[in-house]
Amino acid sequence: MKLKKIYTAGVLHDIGKVLIPTEILNKNGPLNEEEKNIMSKHPVYGYEIVSSLNILKEVAPLIKYHHERYSIGENGHSGYPNEKHGEDIPIGARILAVADSFDAMITDRPYRKGMPIEKAVNILREEAGKQFDPQIVNIFTSMVEHEMKMYKKNI
Repeated sequence: MKLKKIYTAGVLHDIGKVLIPTEILNKNGPLNEEEKNIMSKHPVYGYEIVSSLNILKEVAPLIKYHHERYSIGENGHSGYPNEKHGEDIPIGARILAVADSFDAMITDRPYRKGMPIEKAVNILREEAGKQFDPQIVNIFTSMVEHEMKMYKKNI
């Protein structure tokens, strides 16, 4: 997978949220089951939007599968929309899953403050082999920690 395709999918991965009602996107609290079900459709909506454009067809699967789980969860599910797991998830989608989750954890939301980077890194490591591809988590967290060391060194 070429880096440009992964980058493009990263930029567009949540484009399907344009079809999610604003009151769900901006809800100031946890989503109920019906709202979660609606929100879980955004990867398919994004896939449909992007795959309709010939120039972006190759990035569409990365968008569609960025919320799949690397392993089958305790409840028997492997994420959404298709419950793919392991190597059946395109590598670009596995990369997006880690980056997207990290961003979600450290970014302020209407209903909570973002968490410290160190805590997000620990959660990614805890979920390696479960929710996330362990090799990607290892590479990603190593890069984040390197950047944090360089930042602290230059202060």
